[in-house]
Amino acid sequence: MHPHTAKSKGTKNYLLLVLFLLLLGLVGLSLRQTAITRQHLDALTVRLDQAYGVGSAQEKMVREIVAKVSKHVAIPGDVQVTVATITNAEELKKDNPFYASAQNGDNIIITPDRAIIYRPSEDRVVDMVNVSAPQGSSAAPGIR
Repeated sequence: MHPHTAKSKGTKNYLLLVLFLLLLGLVGLSLRQTAITRQHLDALTVRLDQAYGVGSAQEKMVREIVAKVSKHVAIPGDVQVTVATITNAEELKKDNPFYASAQNGDNIIITPDRAIIYRPSEDRVVDMVNVSAPQGSSAAPGIR
């Protein structure tokens, strides 16, 4: 074997090892940056959920209200339920006789086929009506 060939083969192996270690380091750095970015994104998502009132606390409240109402009225578990709190009962009473018995603090539970007024302070259903709400309808004034 020629001495010059052995030296260039050793240099070539050394360069390959350096390139491999460099590539390994870049992959490690990339994975670390991805993990840091994911942590920041998760923290931002939590802050946005809190700022807009979305998240597990609100979902828990909805589940609790639906569970209480379900003791009085059957609510299927597979339907989407909207829960709102009445904040201005007098305004609602002017617009719709359904709210005649409603009080501030009562909950409105809306399912695809009915609306229920629930009074948590007395643990009772105040009124209930069958509904067919148009798609994309917004909440009435006095409900949040």
